[in-house]
Amino acid sequence: MNSPYITVLKADTLNILRDKSLVLMLIIPFIFIPLIRIGGEVLLEYYPAIFEYIPMGVILCAAMVAVFPAFVMGFVMMDEKDGGLNQVLRILPFNLNRLIGLRVLSMLAVGFLNSMLFLSFNGFVFLGWPEMMMLSINVALFAPISAFLMLCISANKIEAAAVLKGISFITIIAFLQFFIPNGYKYFLAPIPAFWAYRSFEVIANGWQFMLFTATGILVQLVYLAFLWRIFLRKW
Repeated sequence: MNSPYITVLKADTLNILRDKSLVLMLIIPFIFIPLIRIGGEVLLEYYPAIFEYIPMGVILCAAMVAVFPAFVMGFVMMDEKDGGLNQVLRILPFNLNRLIGLRVLSMLAVGFLNSMLFLSFNGFVFLGWPEMMMLSINVALFAPISAFLMLCISANKIEAAAVLKGISFITIIAFLQFFIPNGYKYFLAPIPAFWAYRSFEVIANGWQFMLFTATGILVQLVYLAFLWRIFLRKW
């Protein structure tokens, strides 16, 4: 007999596959790889001066593809709220916290895979497996944070789409840390993506890389726990 949690996750998968826009969001990360490889080579041919900025673009894209699962799962859960299914889930004989945890793990797993694939096959930046894994964990954590933030703020799917655009914009704002002098860039530290970018910037320095990576994971876990509690109260 199937676990009720697995049954709900199967229903999530079917809901995603029925919606072409959500399927597209799952495919887009895979489109990024050839797009960056081919587009980057063309740009370098005409504008060789941008070579030094290519690595920055790679980590930005790695962060963006890791967040796409948040868009997908966030819209699935928003549909549940619009249809009143969230109230049904509350009275079913299983632990709602555990169900949300499984959904968080699914976002983390897909975000991690997306980032790993992009970092492995981008064609411009070549990293060791330990570095790729640490960076991918860091950026993947931003997926459930984004989903919870969207669900806590938005009342419907239209508002959710606007919030997701805002989240993408904030992720790009954190990218500016590459161009800000050391002392001032930490004003961007509250933005989760900042720590992944900061880790990437000092990747050649082992202890600094580990320090910034660990800090980023810790900061995001705090955000995740906080937003999780708010979400359970509002959903």
